[in-house]
Amino acid sequence: MKLLQLGILSALLLLLAACGSTPTGTTTDETGSSPAPVTATADSQTQTSPPPAMTATTVTGDAGAPLVTLNRSGGIAGINETLVVQSDGTVQLIDGEIGGQVQKEGRATPEQIAKLEAAIQAEGWQQLDAAYGEGQQIADGFTYTIVANGKTVKSYDGTQNPPALENVLSLLNELEQQVLQG
Repeated sequence: MKLLQLGILSALLLLLAACGSTPTGTTTDETGSSPAPVTATADSQTQTSPPPAMTATTVTGDAGAPLVTLNRSGGIAGINETLVVQSDGTVQLIDGEIGGQVQKEGRATPEQIAKLEAAIQAEGWQQLDAAYGEGQQIADGFTYTIVANGKTVKSYDGTQNPPALENVLSLLNELEQQVLQG
């Protein structure tokens, strides 16, 4: 029995060590990112593959900086996802769950963008504190971080949020559901 336990423990340690390693034949730079793959051709010239056009964490949109971002992290599954809303109506859900990053895109209506813009430009939004519910987080709850109109506000599941924050969270949750139902 002791030998079986030792074997299982060894296998788990090997798997854990493999999780953080760089695949054989690749290198990383000082930022930890891998350079573009290099391949040799028949005439001994080296070609570098171009980087992918867009990764799951790339935020696109014609309007430049996002109008609003909502990052939701935590929960029992330890998720990390970000909803990005551009002023042109582009909405992206960047989902960083284990097993690969999946990006979903959708469009907000002009009315939804107008409501969101009004909510983040309202006096109530500008008067919000930087965080609500710190030190009162519930086990396996989510942390919500909203960045909009030059302000970052953090909240947690189970927190009694001010109406201005609840309004923005509600509008963003509606947009997220719309993108997911796509």
